Amino acid sequence: MLRLKFSHLRFSQLLVVIVLIPVLAMALFAGSMTYESWTRYSNLQRSESLLRLAVAAGRLGLLGLPREGGASRDFLATGDRVALEAARQNTDKLYRELKETAAAGGVADVASQTYLRNIDEGMRQSFTQFRSRVDAKTAQASEVAPVLNPITTSAFDLVSRAGAIAGDAELSRRISALYATLQFADGVFLQRGFIQLSLQDGKLATTPLLLFAKGTTMQASFKKLFLELAPEQVIAKYKSFYDANDKALGEIQAFVAANAGKPAEAAMKSRWNDLNRQQSALVGELGGSLMEIISADAAAMTSVAWRDTIVLLAVAIAAFAVVLLLGRQVLRTVRALIGGLVHTMEELREG
Repeated sequence: MLRLKFSHLRFSQLLVVIVLIPVLAMALFAGSMTYESWTRYSNLQRSESLLRLAVAAGRLGLLGLPREGGASRDFLATGDRVALEAARQNTDKLYRELKETAAAGGVADVASQTYLRNIDEGMRQSFTQFRSRVDAKTAQASEVAPVLNPITTSAFDLVSRAGAIAGDAELSRRISALYATLQFADGVFLQRGFIQLSLQDGKLATTPLLLFAKGTTMQASFKKLFLELAPEQVIAKYKSFYDANDKALGEIQAFVAANAGKPAEAAMKSRWNDLNRQQSALVGELGGSLMEIISADAAAMTSVAWRDTIVLLAVAIAAFAVVLLLGRQVLRTVRALIGGLVHTMEELREG
């Protein structure tokens, strides 16, 4: 009788092990799926933080500094102080937002920290000095691009770096689309002051001419990347303008590149003034629209990833509980059957 009880105890333990196998398998599967979902969510969170930093840098470099550069040129030519002050307030606001975004995101990447430091140094030193010269009207219109370009370059390099280190491939692609758009726009802004000078004087000095050539190269290079990566609705806005005006812009650029020393005719100057106004507004609109789209996309992707993680966790817990309860019920049933069988055998043996 003791031997039967001992045998029954060992068999009961074996039943527990058999029942626990699917329970443990379910726990492992649920844990693995939940961990993958959580990892995806965490990765998106980090990538979204980088995207916010890229957008803040892009706003300063696209919607802040170029606008103030144009207002500074106008002030030096016409004395329009109201427009200049509005542009300066906008630049200061966007610069403050960049610093706040960087502080909130806790930027740990060394290269990104370097770009942020370069922006800060440029804004506090060369840019502040340039503002003082503009106020005193001792600055020249040709100084605008050389002063602004190093700051915008660092801002756009920060965007590029954010795209390179973003862990999520889709958000990295969106940041790269923003970088291409910003570089194309920078090429437009880099050219416009020098085109104006060339049309007036017919000739540019070596440094302005080289910067003009750089702007042309940037537009040609990043146009291809922009058309590959940007959303369709942004590309449609681009094509609606450049399909109609690309030939006229090419003629004006060719005139500047020739650097023949002969001022442009009045018709070309008038045409450029109109195209420059439209083109400057367009590139700002393209960049602004793209930044709104990718910011919304990133927020939506992160929200969906969080929801999926919670749902998967809830389903995993429920499934685990069901398997555990079923296993417990099966174990009880089998134990009862075996117990009854043992009891019957003992009664038969005792006769």
